[in-house]
Amino acid sequence: MKEALKAVSAARRDLILDHPFFGVLSLKLDMVEDASVKTLRTDGKKLRYNPEYVLSLSRYERVGVMAHEVMHCANGHTWRRESRDSDLWNYACDYAINPIVLDAGMVLPAGALDGFPYKGMGAEEIYAHLANQQPREQPVDDVTESQTSGQGDGSDDDSQGDPCGDPGDDSTSNSNPGPNGDGESQPDGSACGEVVDAAEDASPELQADWSAAVLNAAKRAEGMGGLPVGMERLVEEIKNPPQDWRAILRRFVQQNAMSDYSWRQPNPRFMYAGLYLPALRDESMPPMVVAVDTSGSIDEIALNQFAREIDSIVGDMQPERVYVVYCDAEIHGVDIFERGDPITLNPKGYGGTDFRPVFEWVEAEGLQPSCLVYLTDLCGDFPSNPPGYPVLWGDTSEYGPPPWGESVRVRCY
Repeated sequence: MKEALKAVSAARRDLILDHPFFGVLSLKLDMVEDASVKTLRTDGKKLRYNPEYVLSLSRYERVGVMAHEVMHCANGHTWRRESRDSDLWNYACDYAINPIVLDAGMVLPAGALDGFPYKGMGAEEIYAHLANQQPREQPVDDVTESQTSGQGDGSDDDSQGDPCGDPGDDSTSNSNPGPNGDGESQPDGSACGEVVDAAEDASPELQADWSAAVLNAAKRAEGMGGLPVGMERLVEEIKNPPQDWRAILRRFVQQNAMSDYSWRQPNPRFMYAGLYLPALRDESMPPMVVAVDTSGSIDEIALNQFAREIDSIVGDMQPERVYVVYCDAEIHGVDIFERGDPITLNPKGYGGTDFRPVFEWVEAEGLQPSCLVYLTDLCGDFPSNPPGYPVLWGDTSEYGPPPWGESVRVRCY
């Protein structure tokens, strides 16, 4: 349909002229007319559009939905889904990118998901919140099918869902809006497009290609008024990819284990070759302390993943004892785990935040821990001076660096 092609081409031209950051990126997508697609769909290489749907939009809405699809690609949504439910993933991705598109001054079709309560959050983090809102007795697939059935832009059989709808009038007052939040209206079905997985063999190359394109577009944007609001974080993460907090946590504990080598008992792994080498004496690792901020800033997902990782590391390193201290503005409990005990976390508290009581407790108990790991959002009062043992802050937010000690951003989804 020539009219649809003209409309799509005009939308891309407007995007380049009025929003160059988005426009430059849109040039990476091949436009393909496809009547089997209900609205728009991208896999990172092509942007498929339904001609009738495109012509049903206003000029400004066409610009907005094109930017919407471009943001799916720029944010890597085509290769980041992994094993997550595809429909719920689309909801999470829309919540993540719609505020960026709207903040840039563009227009989305009526009914587009209001992502402002999730502003600044990544798709994985939003997905975790939405998944927690799903009724346990009802599978995610059933929920999303019931929500999208009968919609004017429902997806075809190989589609991954098209969840760009309105969560209801209460969405702005709910800190965790979602497609299945309690007491919320369901999406009305108005859509601005969807994202599907890239071909598995194309993902690594595609990821590198889009990362380079985003950096190039960012350079151009800096000379034309600056980056769109919300894109600074994406550009920074491409330049400096976030490190795996689990690896940093493990390295921190290992380097402070203070295990050494002993000649008293030769290493049996090398005796068959007549080599008498020292054996690692791991029983020398002193106790370690794990502190948990129980002010309410740590969600259950982060707590569970952190607990599993600590348990795994402790199982390998075998410290003689692990003290788990629960503290908000004061200490509410201490769990003691002997060598070989599985580590579990049972928070107690939920008041204000003050980090000083934990370090005061360690000193009062006369402990000399090999290290201390503190899981927190870093929003609280710190001791004036660092203790005489290594401290790693597991930062669950981006509140800011601690005044002392090592820190790692804990991203749990």
